[in-house]
Amino acid sequence: MPLQNEDFLSASVRHYNDSTHLYAKGRLDNAAYLAGYVVECGLKAVLQVYGHGVRAYGHNIAALHGPALDLAMVLSPGSSRYRSDRITSLGFDLAVWKPEMRYHRTGVLAQADAERIMKAAREAFDSVVTEMILDNGGL
Repeated sequence: MPLQNEDFLSASVRHYNDSTHLYAKGRLDNAAYLAGYVVECGLKAVLQVYGHGVRAYGHNIAALHGPALDLAMVLSPGSSRYRSDRITSLGFDLAVWKPEMRYHRTGVLAQADAERIMKAAREAFDSVVTEMILDNGGL
């Protein structure tokens, strides 16, 4: 059963704006934490717009990026326009990113890791989220 008021595209945009603002202010921990949700919500937005369920994936970005998106592209060829394969930094960067980061001690995240997570968020925003916005939400 879908959650009420789910709008993964809108959430991805909000998280992107907040993460880039925090990163510019040197708030690396929260910037990187929100940046992971840019990727997650961007990928979920593709599945959502084509009527595929996302709840079972939780925060598993690797699963969202792989078989789930591949299946969406087969079942809904229009979704192939949203190119998750352009998120080149996805592998390592989101191995570092976990939802549990919200509980980590402040300052424990290395700047290099924060930069890589931010890069994955920028790539997801550019290749998936922005394209969906230009397509009127993928519709």
